[in-house]
Amino acid sequence: QAWEQFFCSQNIQTDTLTLNAIHKAYGGNALAMTIVCDPIKRYRNLADYWQQHKTDDNLLVETRIENLIEEQFNRLEEIYPEAYRLLCRLACYRYQDVPSIPIEGLLCLLWDVPKEQQQKRVVKSLEYRSLVELSNKEYYLHPAIQALARARLESTDEWEIANRKVAEYYFDIAIDSEDKKQVKAAFEAFKHFYEIQDFNYCCETLLYKILGANNHNLDNLRCSVNIWNYTNRILKMGENIVEKLPEQSKLLMLIPIGVCYSDLGKNYKALKVSKEIIEITERFGKLYESNNEEIFFAKVAAYSISGRANILIGKFQESLDECEKAMKTANDSNLTKLKALALYELGRAYIDANKPGRAVICFVVAAFQAMGMTVSEEARKNFKLLFNIPKLLPQIENLLQKNSPQDTRSNNIKQFRIIYSIAQCFNLMPLSLHPLAEFFAMKALKLAESADDKSCKTWAYLELAICYSRIGAQKKASSYYEKAENNLIDEDETFVIVTVLSEIAKWDCQQDRDSSESLEKLEKLLQDTDFHYLQARVYYTISLTYYKLGRVARANSYCDRALSIATELGIPLAKECQELKEKLLS
Repeated sequence: QAWEQFFCSQNIQTDTLTLNAIHKAYGGNALAMTIVCDPIKRYRNLADYWQQHKTDDNLLVETRIENLIEEQFNRLEEIYPEAYRLLCRLACYRYQDVPSIPIEGLLCLLWDVPKEQQQKRVVKSLEYRSLVELSNKEYYLHPAIQALARARLESTDEWEIANRKVAEYYFDIAIDSEDKKQVKAAFEAFKHFYEIQDFNYCCETLLYKILGANNHNLDNLRCSVNIWNYTNRILKMGENIVEKLPEQSKLLMLIPIGVCYSDLGKNYKALKVSKEIIEITERFGKLYESNNEEIFFAKVAAYSISGRANILIGKFQESLDECEKAMKTANDSNLTKLKALALYELGRAYIDANKPGRAVICFVVAAFQAMGMTVSEEARKNFKLLFNIPKLLPQIENLLQKNSPQDTRSNNIKQFRIIYSIAQCFNLMPLSLHPLAEFFAMKALKLAESADDKSCKTWAYLELAICYSRIGAQKKASSYYEKAENNLIDEDETFVIVTVLSEIAKWDCQQDRDSSESLEKLEKLLQDTDFHYLQARVYYTISLTYYKLGRVARANSYCDRALSIATELGIPLAKECQELKEKLLS
């Protein structure tokens, strides 16, 4: 009945006997129904067409459909070669992450058809024959048609040029790295350049179109929001091309690779990348002018990558040493933005070394430097109000509003990182400063929501949960822990996942809840990572949980593992492990 209605809409007269035979031969397949219309129209009626084209009854339905498509391809090649070539070239597109293509994406493949009006006629001919699908004014190929078109294209000498035209089309429309649709286009451009092994353009696409780096914004090579959103994907792309690049491009490509390694728990690889960047900058230092901004930036980035990797391994002093090197390099460059970047990383190192007072100073100064300002007298006065918080909070609110940069997604995320880090600092300080921790954590959440960034929201939820758990506001703490955990669905970054889950496990342990099952799952997540400090903390929490449950043997085993790592790293956790060990032995 559906076939009959469709043929009537195409002004094709049907008879029940023939229609039933065709319908049965093609198994009622919708693609066959649409493709068969054009050849039927060339005959007086349905019966005449079928008399000439009926198929062997022993053939499988799939084979009949393949033969039908093949016939249409052959006829198109004969009567309209321009349309045939376009159909084959359209098989370049993948129709996956970007499922359909606007007409401009088709016209770019008609490089040998001179006029736009003529090009549009070629597109219409494919529409008329139902060889391309049309949805919301965009085009795509049915998988069966794409498979045959691709096979035919690959047998010609047009495979490379078709891929290049598609890559250039996507490359040109990917302008804004903060626009998700344009970022998808950039990923497609990379795939097509990679298909034809144009690694230089792959590099340009990744660095400038996906990460949004440029001469005025090199820091996006290490803190673009898309590194957080597509960590695994960006790492794989970078690894696939980095060794095929000239050394100057390789220098920049290594930066996001190093950042991704740390986020995914491959911190020894991150250290190796840092070392390689420094070696290249030293070679370049002899070839280029000493004040080359790219070289200074790459060196600061390398020391920062090393600083962060050492933190995540648990080597806090080494991390501070590397961040101090970044600071010295930034000061030598005399570039304010580089100084801000280095100061921020130094602040992060101080947080993990449990020196929140020093860290908060780093973050405040970094924030002003990032805006091209010195620390204002107003900010200095506010520091003196630390013990008069009711007066201080309105002053900070005013300061933030007065110095807020342009409201873009990228700026919101950069602001978020500073504000969130300050919240962390106050969460590590005495409870009397709790209102400041809450104030900055709430500000961080608002920025994360403005930027509509999933990972930022997770970090903000977690910091608010920690903030409320410290003052015993159990209902609020539980609510934010739950929000942080729910936000981990489809999370790409291992560091986010294991940090959130370990904090939740610690909270459960403090509430005397049996979290042993979730802790053991977390242990498995950490097994193939270089997050050694986190591993030690998790083993300690598991031991504490089993101790409270009265399962001394298991508690003892995990305490030994935590103590071993903490002793090797030389971190304060070793003392807590030793105290727990004494309780277990008694």
